[in-house]
Parts: sequence; C-alpha cells; structure tokens
Amino acid sequence: LEWLVDRFFPEPAFRNAAVDCLTEVAQLTELDAQYRPIIVQMFVAFIARLQTVVPLSSDFNSVQENGSPEDVELMNKLALFLSALLRTHLPLLEGALPNREQLRIAMLYLVRLSEVRDEDLFRTCLDFWHFFAADLYTQETRGSQWHGSGSAGSGSGGSSVALTGAGATSAAAAPPPGVRKAVYDDMQLLTGLRRLLISRMAKPEEVLIVEDPETGEIKREVSNSSTTVIATYKTMREALVYLTHLDVVNTERIMVEKLEGQVSNKGQHFTYNELNTLCWAIGSISGAMRELDEKRFLVGVIKDLLRLCDAVRGKDHKAVVASNIMYIVGQYPRFLRAHWRFLKTVVNKLFEFMHEKHPGVQDMACDTFLKISNKCKRKFVTVQVDEFQPYIITLVQELARHISDLEERQVYAFYEAVGTMLSDRGPAVAISAKEVLHMLMEIPNATWQAIAQRARDDVGTLFNVQVARDLSRCLKINTRVCMSARGVFVHQLSNIFMDMLNIYQLYSQQVSRAVEAEGPVAALHTMCKAMRAVKSDILDLLTAFLDKCEGPDVAPAEVMQTFLPPLLEQMLPEYKAAHPDARDYRVLALLAAAINSLAGSSRGGPGSTAVAQQVTAEVPRMMDSVFEATLSLITRNFTDKPDHRLHFFKFLRAANSKCFQGLFAVPSQHQGLIIDSIVWAFKHEDPVLSDTGLEILQELLQNMTRAPDVASGFYQRYLMVLIQDVLVIMTDRAHKAGFKMQTTVLRQLFHLVETGVVTVPLFDPSKHPPGLTNAQFAREQVTTMLVGAFSNLSRARVLEFVSVLFDVTMELNAFKTHVRDFLISLNEFSGEEDNELLFIEDHQRLLQEQNELKSLVPGLLQPPDFDAEL
Repeated sequence: LEWLVDRFFPEPAFRNAAVDCLTEVAQLTELDAQYRPIIVQMFVAFIARLQTVVPLSSDFNSVQENGSPEDVELMNKLALFLSALLRTHLPLLEGALPNREQLRIAMLYLVRLSEVRDEDLFRTCLDFWHFFAADLYTQETRGSQWHGSGSAGSGSGGSSVALTGAGATSAAAAPPPGVRKAVYDDMQLLTGLRRLLISRMAKPEEVLIVEDPETGEIKREVSNSSTTVIATYKTMREALVYLTHLDVVNTERIMVEKLEGQVSNKGQHFTYNELNTLCWAIGSISGAMRELDEKRFLVGVIKDLLRLCDAVRGKDHKAVVASNIMYIVGQYPRFLRAHWRFLKTVVNKLFEFMHEKHPGVQDMACDTFLKISNKCKRKFVTVQVDEFQPYIITLVQELARHISDLEERQVYAFYEAVGTMLSDRGPAVAISAKEVLHMLMEIPNATWQAIAQRARDDVGTLFNVQVARDLSRCLKINTRVCMSARGVFVHQLSNIFMDMLNIYQLYSQQVSRAVEAEGPVAALHTMCKAMRAVKSDILDLLTAFLDKCEGPDVAPAEVMQTFLPPLLEQMLPEYKAAHPDARDYRVLALLAAAINSLAGSSRGGPGSTAVAQQVTAEVPRMMDSVFEATLSLITRNFTDKPDHRLHFFKFLRAANSKCFQGLFAVPSQHQGLIIDSIVWAFKHEDPVLSDTGLEILQELLQNMTRAPDVASGFYQRYLMVLIQDVLVIMTDRAHKAGFKMQTTVLRQLFHLVETGVVTVPLFDPSKHPPGLTNAQFAREQVTTMLVGAFSNLSRARVLEFVSVLFDVTMELNAFKTHVRDFLISLNEFSGEEDNELLFIEDHQRLLQEQNELKSLVPGLLQPPDFDAEL
C-alpha cells in the first residue's frame, strides 16, 4: 500500500491504475483488528499525497471539460475510491482520527467532485452522500447502527477503533446523540451538502415542462423521464430528507435565501435552472418538517411564487413558475387538508392554468388537480368555514367553463378528479352523491341522448365516423368517472346501459360483416376502426363498473339480476361467432371481472352466497363461448395475440379460484383442455404469463382437496405429468424468474403424494410389484427423470436431492434453498450471470424490510406512497 500511495500514485503513467488497486483494498470488509491501523495509515497518507497531486483548489469542472482523458478518468476513479473507503470504513476513521482533519479534506474532495457537471460522476458521489446522511440520521435518532452490525460498521468488523500512538487500537464507544453531527456541522459539511443537493436536484416525474438544452426553449416533455433520472431524484430526495431532519432550520434558511434571490427585484435575477432545482427540492422534503413549521414555510414559498408568476413577463417564464407552483402544492397534501382557504386558492389557480395554452401547463394543472382531489377529497364534499355549500357543487356548476380549453385526455383527467371526490361516503359528507353525479354528467349525457334520439329515427346516423368518435368520448368520460366514483356510478350506468348494449350489437354485426366480406384488412378501414373503438370503450366501462362499483349504492344481487344477464346474452354469442380477427380480448377481461366481483367474498352482504352460486352456474356457458374460440387464437404460436393470451388466463384463474365447481362442470373434453392450457401457460417464457399459469395450478390443487368427486380422476390422470412439467421448467434457464412459484407448486405436488392425500394409484398396479406406494413410485420417477436429463449427476446425488424434496417436515423457505443449491450445482446453471433471478424473493423481502424502515422516517415516503384521505 505504501508503494501504491507514495510511488505509483504520484506518477501520471501509473496514477489511475494505482487508484484502482487502492479502491479494491478500500472495499474489503470484516477486517481483522490487526489490519485496521493499516487502513487508517493508507487513508492518511493518500489524503496527504492527493493534496499535492490534485490540489483541492483545482478547477474540477475545467478538468472535466478540457482535461486529458486520463485526467477525466482520474476524477471518476477518485470518487469511487473515496466513496468506497468512507462508506466501508467510516466508523473506523472517525474513531481513529481525533482531529478528523484528513476526514474533513476527504469529504471536501467528494463535495468538489459532486459539483462537476458529469452525471455519472455525480451519481457515484450521491450514493455515498445518501449513505452518509442516512447513517448520521439513524445514529442521531435511534442509536448507532454505525458501531453495530449495520452496513456502516461492516467494514471494520462492527466496532469503532481509535489509534493511540503507532498502530495501537482500542474500541471506542458510540458517541451520544448530537456529538457526531456537531463534528460535521463544525466542518460546515452538512450545510454545504444541503446547498449541493438543492442546486443539483433532479427532475421529478410529475414535472412535464422542461427546458430544451440546445435551444433554451420551454416545452412539454415528449417522453417520460428516464429510469436513471427517476432513480437519481429518488436518491437525492431521500438524502435531502435525512439532512432536513438533522437541521430543519438550516435547510429552510438555505431554501428561503435561494427563493428570495429568484423573486427579488420582480424576478430580474430569475433563472430557469435555479428556480426549478430549488422548487423540486422544496417539494421533495414534504413531511420532513413539523406541521406548524411546514405551514409557515409553505405559505411563504407559495406566496413568493405567486408573486413571481405575476411579476415575470413572457409565456415561457410564466410556464416555468406555474409548473413549479403546481409541483409543490401537489407534494403537500397534509398542509392542504389542514388549510381550506389555501386549498381553495390553489385549486382556483389550477383552473386558471387550465386555460393557459403553453405546452405542458394544462397537463400539469389537470394532473395536480387529480392528485389533490385524491388526497383531499373530503374537503370538497363537506361544508367548509365561510362556505354555504360544499365546493364540489360550485365546481360542477362551473365545469363547462373549466374544461372549455382542455384537450380530450385532459378532460378525462378532470372528470376523474371530480369522480374521486364523489367516492368519499364518510359521515360528514354533505351532498347527495347521486344528484351531484347527475350534474357532473350533464354534458356527456346531453351528447349521448342527442345521438341516441337521432339513431331511433334513423339508425344509419350511427355509421358516421364523427358520431362514433363522439360516442367514444362519452364512454371514456363515463369510464373515468366510474373508476373514481365507484358505487354511486350505478345510477349513471342505468341511464345508458341498454343503449350501450344495442350499439354494441349493431357495431359488432357491422364489423363482422365487413371482415367476413373483405378479410382482416377491413378492420383497418376508418369506420370499422371507429366502431371497434366504441365497442372497446363499452367493454372497458362495463369492466370498470364490475371491478370498482361496491358499497351501499349497488348490491351484488342487483348487478346479477339487472346487468349481468343481458350483458352475457349479448357478449358471449357475439364473441364465439365473430371472425377471429374481430374478437376483442376485453370480453375476457369483462368475464374475469364479473366472476371476481360477484362470486368473490369481498362484498359480502345478504344474498352474496346465492349470487356466487348464480355466477358459478354461468361459468359453463362462458367457457363454451370463449374457451375454444380463444385457444384457437393463442395457440398458433407464442407471440401473436398477447392481450388475448394474458386475459384468457386471468379469466381461467378467476373461474378456478371463485367458481371451481362451475369450471369442472364443463364437458370432459374441455376439462382436459383446461389442464393442457394451464401447462401451456406456465411453460411460456413470458414471466407474467408463466407465473399466472403456476398460480392457477396452485389454486387448482387446493380446490381439488375440497372436491373429492373430481380429485381422484384428476390425480390419476394428471399428477405425475404435472410434476414432470414443473420440474422441466424449473431446470430450464429461461424460466429462472419463476423460481418462487415453481418451488411453491412443486412442494405442494410432492406433499399431496407423501401425505397420502392421493389415495388412487398413480401407476398401473398390474405392471409394478405388489406393495408399491404412490410415494415410492413418485420418488423413483422423479429420480429417473433427473438422472436422464443431467448425465453429469450420479444417481446417488440425485437420490439424496429427491429424498429431501419429499420431506413433509421441511418448511417452504428451506425447500426453496435446497432446490436452489441443487440448480446452481448443475452445469447448465453454473457460471450464469443471471442466477440472481433465483434469489429474487430474498431481494423482494429485503426491499420490503427497507420500506418498513423508511416508513418510520417522516417524509421519506412520498405523499403518493401514503393512502389517500379516507
């Protein structure tokens, strides 16, 4: 190490390679005590040498822009080395360096490197700052993971060490809360770090208005932010939340000073980048302040921004300020719920922005209105102080004016926002949801009724492209309101239900005739496309109704008696008889929704069991109409008709899960096809479809244990075939992503055999010796199959593996570990880079644990991550 630091690092020819070697050493964890002083000595020597090779006063941005490739590469390598060393050995260095001057210099180098306008370099530094802020916050609030077994202490064996003299070591106790933070405050590090993150804050997803980097023009973002930008924002936001908790006053002071610099002199010093990053940072710390502090801070911020919006000239300037106002208010629902007058002012300002034609402003206004409606809906449906009626009534009365300048997709978002308000049925709600819904739907209902009336006089008026498009718009509005308003929408659906079915039938016949006469190309004609769009919209609306509508306004029995019979009478024959290219996968989605909604137990209530029985009785008719008709579409190959394929198996899963008796009441030839289709699903290489197939099989096996009348024949005919098929995909590298469900189902299959649930013989007794049991037969078959499939494995090794598989005392996690170890030992899996997929369940569990810890830190989970206002 001494040679690397003192001889190779100073030499330009070896400098970068020397830093690479030092980085490898810096990442070593769980060092024995004898090596810890060496790490400290290396750090001290390197910092001393670094100051002569790359002085802290160097212009790092100039090096990035004009330096040699080697110098640019050195900056990246320095960031990697310093961040790795500090992240891995920070407790050791803090305890070993009493004056911490070298530590301060190392941190300053990282700050300077973080200021360089290079995204990759910044992200390297940011990862350390996130770790550092989280570790410091944790130590200050809940006791130190720093000196314990957490990530911060892992590099030094979980203890802090102080040097007294040449290489002596001794354990240091964890400092009391406040001491460690005070050290970094004295360095001015935390203040500088807050300023850095605020000035470099990445763009959140919600912000749609961006500056063109080439022309400087303000425009609407064409595509969504990249995953890299989103991940960077998330990391920066979390780091800034930690830093805010460490010193709320300092964070607020920095933000207020920066905002005053933008607002002063009527916005003469206003710049896009500085205002944007500041406002994104303000929005990112929602929930990190105490409520009273947040109120004071936010009121001042919004007032200043509104003042700036009035002061600046030019549509681009106003658009930027408007987008920042909308982003910030959308991030602080707690504040808005507690302050009605401010909420009302914000909403009225959003309505103003909805008339602003600058690209992106209207979209953000509608998105923010929808977000606020979701988080603060009760405020709009109850009478507030100084109001004579709930605000939603005023809103719907002025709806035509609010949406007059909006585009179609924005109108749909507006209706969804108002529907969300209507979904609140709390005891304080002071409106008749039915009456307000009627007022809300007046405009689309007037259009619908006008079209329906003309069609009664002359049905040919429906075969007009513009009429079809008007119908489609009305249906989309209804769908968005249905999804958000939920149960109360039944009153609106009753008004248009029969008209919808008649239009569906008429358009279905017309499209089928066209496709029969001209072939699939007919579906591309303008009128056919318009009619198919209307059909799809009708199906979307009915599916949304079945999915979302519940509560006191709509009972399952009413849906079963009023809506489902005519719906099935219309949809099922049409789907079965339609040309294959004219069959809409949304019919399958509709049937799955009907089963899940009506045959499920979530709604309950009087008569729910009778409704479930009625739905179960309809399953054979559903299967007869869609099963073979859909199989003929999706079994041509593995790629065509992906939507039909996915929704077919969702329908099959719903029927299997909720209406098992009805599913196996179909003819015997269909029962075999059901099993074949499940196997075909979990053998598919699409992970979602494969997991769906395994989930269906898992539920099917559970249902079989409760249906002895069909179970015996099922076990005898299919059980060994299913075991073989699951083993095939489990040992196929292309199906690694499904390891969790594969092992769950395989264990279930083995348990059925080993525990004696399967009583019928799984083999032909006449061809095997007397006394052979199902368990013995299954073990032998599985062993033979694996030995034949993997010639490099000895029979003894396979027997050992299989005997454990049939151990009914083994818990599921141990079973998965046993199977995973076996797979990794195979030649087919050894050396595979994506074996991580076999550990995906462990990663998901770790992520869940991390999110649970984050939920303990106020503000760390964004407002959208919390439940909406009840």
